[in-house]
Amino acid sequence: MYVAKFDKDKVLWKVTLFEKRWSELMLSNEIYEIKSKSFFFHASGYRWLNKEMARIMFEQHKLEIING
Repeated sequence: MYVAKFDKDKVLWKVTLFEKRWSELMLSNEIYEIKSKSFFFHASGYRWLNKEMARIMFEQHKLEIING
């Protein structure tokens, strides 16, 4: 599962993408930071997040693009 976090820091929006996985050792979820980037506009961060998620899913063969 993937989790996105939007933080407002004065002028910039910081968008961080995490992956959340179940750990049998700890019997709880572990969270790993994948990427982070800053933007002036919330909408720009949202577009970047959508692009990154599509790229990750495509690389993991969980997304197939037809006639694109």
